[in-house]
Amino acid sequence: MDPVKILHCADLHIENESKRNSQLVQNHYSDLLKGLRQIIKLANEEAVDILLIAGDLFDATAVDPVTLNSVKESLSGCHASIFISPGNHDYVSIESPYSDEDWPANTFVFKKEWESFELPRLNTVVWGAAFRSTHVEESLFTGMEGLDPGKINLCCMHGDLVSNTAESSYHPITPDQISRLGVDYLALGHIHKRTEVQKSASTTYAYSGNPVGRGFDELGPRGVYLGSVGKERVDLDFYPIAERQYLWEEIDVSGLFTEREILSTIRKTLEERHGGEWQAHYYRLVFIGEKSENQLVSWTSIKDQLSDEVAYIEIRDRTFLSIDQESAAEENTLRGAFIRNAQADLNNEQDEAEKEKIQRALKYGLEALSGGLRLDEN
Repeated sequence: MDPVKILHCADLHIENESKRNSQLVQNHYSDLLKGLRQIIKLANEEAVDILLIAGDLFDATAVDPVTLNSVKESLSGCHASIFISPGNHDYVSIESPYSDEDWPANTFVFKKEWESFELPRLNTVVWGAAFRSTHVEESLFTGMEGLDPGKINLCCMHGDLVSNTAESSYHPITPDQISRLGVDYLALGHIHKRTEVQKSASTTYAYSGNPVGRGFDELGPRGVYLGSVGKERVDLDFYPIAERQYLWEEIDVSGLFTEREILSTIRKTLEERHGGEWQAHYYRLVFIGEKSENQLVSWTSIKDQLSDEVAYIEIRDRTFLSIDQESAAEENTLRGAFIRNAQADLNNEQDEAEKEKIQRALKYGLEALSGGLRLDEN
């Protein structure tokens, strides 16, 4: 029996088009729609037979007509058979776009608690279920009956993988359930961080993660799983989709005294880490290292200049101030008195743990006295 070629994705969370005059918001909306088009393009280029979308294609049950039409047009251009298992964000309801009758002919949406769709040409059955409200606290696998072991069986499902004794409001899926399922591949959605492809008894399963990052809590490459599923073997590889990534980068600015030096170091570092397309991404830059008292650099100016070069930029200052404590201790100032008192405490303290606390207090105190302590960076 020949294997089938599949593409597994989930959790695009396509949002409604926003009227807000924000470049980041507009970029984000564009990224999501482009992500779907990239998935369809990849499926066509790789001659995929079946595209599995394991829930939360949309971020809400109400979708504006312009966005919905764009999604349907993209799906209609796919050469594969498409199966959508609605999740907790885009669950099936009266107002849901899944209630429409004009979905492309190649697209099947699971609307019940359990359904199957047979593809005789591929000797394959695709199983799936739909969220019908935001919360599903009981297993949906109980309705799965009549599985034919002579066919390739795929399952597309949105849910929360938990331990055998745990609970979840987002369709709890346990290892025991997976081991008894008997399908050849279980395509999971809901968790935005992809897992490795795993196996329990005869069932191979994985979360593909979301194909497009949506914030700095979803860092790095995002994509889909693509490959072949057969009765004896499952071979799936990760394919990056998102052209723009959310990236959290540390930049050491020790020994740099001018904006020009710092900007040059940033550009060089980001290009080394992310190649010629480094300017396409969203960055949160964290400046670390030692700065001297005569380093007069405006982080606001640096951010403004970088904003013209990259898709989006945030800056966090985590540098620490380098002070000649011996010279500063001789000052007839509040800072000098603070250092002298701290040094006396260190000399009198025997406990190493307490000494570490005093050292930290000295560090933060000097930062505060120099105007460098950041009480609230948000």
